[in-house]
Amino acid sequence: MSDKNIDLVRKAIEAKNIRKDVMAGYSIDRHTERTRNDKLLNSYDAHSRYWLTSSPVQASHNENNTDIILYRNAPIATTIQEHKVGDEFYMRIPGRRNDVGCFFHHDLHLLSRIDIDNNCIEFPDDVKYMFDSLQKYLQYLTGVVGELEQKEKRRLEIEEEKKRAQDDQERKALEEELRKIEEERREIQQYKEKINNLTRYIHTQVQLRFRPIVDPIQTRIKTSHAYDGTSVVIDGGPGTGKTTTMISRLKYLIDLVAIEQDAELEPDKRRFYLSASQIRTLRELNEKDLDWAFFSPSSLLSKYLAHAMENEGLIRPTSKVFYWADRLDSLMKDYGFFDPSSDHAAFVNAKSAQQAKQLIANTGLAIVQWEEYFVSRFKNLRSKLPSLKEIQADWRLLALSIRNQLEGVENKSLDELIALLVQLSRYADECKPILDERKKRLDDITDRVTAKIRRDEEVRQTLLEIILKKEQEGEPEDPEEPETDNEDEEEVDTFGENEKILRQVRRWVEPYARSVFNKEKLSDTNEAIAKIIVPLISEGDQNALERIASLYVFNQYAALTRGAARILFASFATKYKNFRRYIIRENLEGWNVELVKDLVEARKNTRLHKQEQSLLVGFINNLAVKIIRKNPSAQHTYINCYKLYCRPIIGIDEVTDFSDVDVYAMCSFAHKDFSSITLAGDLMQRLTNVGLHSWGELNAVLPKSEIMPLQTSYRQSIKMLDVARRLYVDTIGERPTYTANMQEKEVPEAIAYISDDLEDKIEWIEQRIREVYVAYGKTMPSIAIFLNDEQRVANFAHLLKETDFFEDNGIKVIDGSQGETLGSSKDVRVFPIDKVKGMEFDVVFFVDIDDTPWTEDIVKRYLYVGVSRAAFFLGVTLKEDNPQLTKYFNVGATWRGVSQQ
Repeated sequence: MSDKNIDLVRKAIEAKNIRKDVMAGYSIDRHTERTRNDKLLNSYDAHSRYWLTSSPVQASHNENNTDIILYRNAPIATTIQEHKVGDEFYMRIPGRRNDVGCFFHHDLHLLSRIDIDNNCIEFPDDVKYMFDSLQKYLQYLTGVVGELEQKEKRRLEIEEEKKRAQDDQERKALEEELRKIEEERREIQQYKEKINNLTRYIHTQVQLRFRPIVDPIQTRIKTSHAYDGTSVVIDGGPGTGKTTTMISRLKYLIDLVAIEQDAELEPDKRRFYLSASQIRTLRELNEKDLDWAFFSPSSLLSKYLAHAMENEGLIRPTSKVFYWADRLDSLMKDYGFFDPSSDHAAFVNAKSAQQAKQLIANTGLAIVQWEEYFVSRFKNLRSKLPSLKEIQADWRLLALSIRNQLEGVENKSLDELIALLVQLSRYADECKPILDERKKRLDDITDRVTAKIRRDEEVRQTLLEIILKKEQEGEPEDPEEPETDNEDEEEVDTFGENEKILRQVRRWVEPYARSVFNKEKLSDTNEAIAKIIVPLISEGDQNALERIASLYVFNQYAALTRGAARILFASFATKYKNFRRYIIRENLEGWNVELVKDLVEARKNTRLHKQEQSLLVGFINNLAVKIIRKNPSAQHTYINCYKLYCRPIIGIDEVTDFSDVDVYAMCSFAHKDFSSITLAGDLMQRLTNVGLHSWGELNAVLPKSEIMPLQTSYRQSIKMLDVARRLYVDTIGERPTYTANMQEKEVPEAIAYISDDLEDKIEWIEQRIREVYVAYGKTMPSIAIFLNDEQRVANFAHLLKETDFFEDNGIKVIDGSQGETLGSSKDVRVFPIDKVKGMEFDVVFFVDIDDTPWTEDIVKRYLYVGVSRAAFFLGVTLKEDNPQLTKYFNVGATWRGVSQQ
């Protein structure tokens, strides 16, 4: 290694100390300078170096304009980063004499390519070296060069001594020493070459490492579709930087410095599709920590992501990164569907056996079917209205106006229905006194009657028996509250006994009044209740009942003016319960009808599948957005929940583990005015039947999206990626397009061990860990062990911890099955395979990949996930020889003799 390279590293250390946040640098040679009409002006060479910083700085440059410091998200900086070595491109530099020029962009092979954040040095001959720290690397270089200098000095001394040698024996001894020195010099030279050709990836801590790699493709993805309504789907294989790019994109999308600089550009040059008012809104949301939400399929990955985001400088990510399963449970409570404190909640979770089955096979079709059914419940709004002749004369003109507005309601779509109900709300002020009077009279008489019932225990019990009998018997369809008469209440069975009595009395009063004064027939249930309650009604209540009967007729018109939210969201849970019966009755396509039957029959039609929960949350949020856009002042519990949880930026990691209906729900939290949705995943890493099988499945829930592939793996050695590639071909049937950035072949092979004895396998893993411990200079790299069965993790960790190597060296073995702790780089972690998506380790073991009830397809997918977690070392154990699995590994091999020094 030459003194020149030592100088380069010293300069890099100096640059790092001066500009601590410098992440990379570039040089640009301007070979031609052109005017706007493309006329050649001159052809002299000009040279500039651009230093990109990871934190916002004011653009600055030295007197000769050779060194320019830019914030990495500034418009010019992102333009630079989007191009690769040798690209020719135009770049406008505001404030410079020639604001349009033809540039050749290439990287600085010296100082600029000492990538401090990514711990990488790239030399002029394209040799890359990954380092733990610049200081350590400088010490290494200095030591090697010093040793070579000493050898060369001694060689020259021997040459002189040979000339002065007195006899053959002395001369032969000097020649032997010279031979040894030459051999030692050759070994040092070979060792030096090995160091430069063997990419080292030794990390000092285990975490999801987010260090931005200056990659043109990643930069283009990062800056694409910034709030233009198109969702970005990042598709990439192991180690291609999907999560890194997502986090970098997230940081970019909330970067107000970059956004404001972008706003100063000409409209056709801007990357952010934001108006001035939207930028102000984004700033306000940013200040309130309401700017983004990130969803993950596992609890442990959520912790990794939050840690990575914190390292990137994102504020309080732990409050914005969510494990979707937990988040959905919380949402169901907030939206009022679940209530753990009550035995009579509108819904409860389906049983685990029911959750394990796929309920919705076609999400796009299911959304359409549910929306059509939902809208159908409002088709008869006009036909159910009483005749205008029945209405009091002074209210008749107002009722006529409302009736005329409802012309053609039976043919309206959901959007048209919302517009109609918003239009009708213009009559609310005129109708409000009538509605208020009706409500007050109903409340007054209900309170008086209920108070009497509670004082008479015999009457109370008799009425309660009728109510409970009605609940137990059920009905072909649950009774929906009149769409026009909802006070934001839900089903009867959501209340305790006293509340049920109060509610039942209130429901009874108006039909009874109509039966007495309007001669309408009572239902059998209300007839039975009348026998109990009528004796409790005083003579003074008769006038109130007559007025209630009179108000009822017009109230059916007036209630239509209460607003779209109150009308559409009335008895929402009941509507969905009835829809499930409709699915069974019509045997609807796209649903697991047998599972729907099972859910309907369980606990009075209250067990709700996870996919249904996502369907309802997504539908409610999208309906809320439609209503708000028509009427910004609309109020409802559902609308309040949407406003509380919506965000302009939505991110979904490992999206292939989610069903498309989950994606539908998560994306429904996008801000109504402007949003940017990003998803990342690898189709080969789908581990469930309900996960995404193809990107095309997203079309039903993301009407406008672009799939943007990443094709370079930065994490894995070429041998690890080769195993992943072969698994991909055998499972998907296509050859993946990703390739390894690390081309060095002097790296460990993936190995396998076959035994049906657990103790043998424990010993084998112990020995392999001992080997990598030595290879890493007697330090522990990040090591993870994966098991198929979560129930075996604790026992396996215990047995491994009791082996000599771990006890002698005091190395901890962490049980990662609960997902509560990440451990440290000095610990060996044992995980269930289904909890490790998105993580990365230097060394991975997969125990008994063949001991599972899974199909071969799922086994290979899990194996692919395990392979994709390993950067350098991968070892697997099997209970028996299975050529379909062992063909990917060197069976019986070890890592003895592998050196990372």
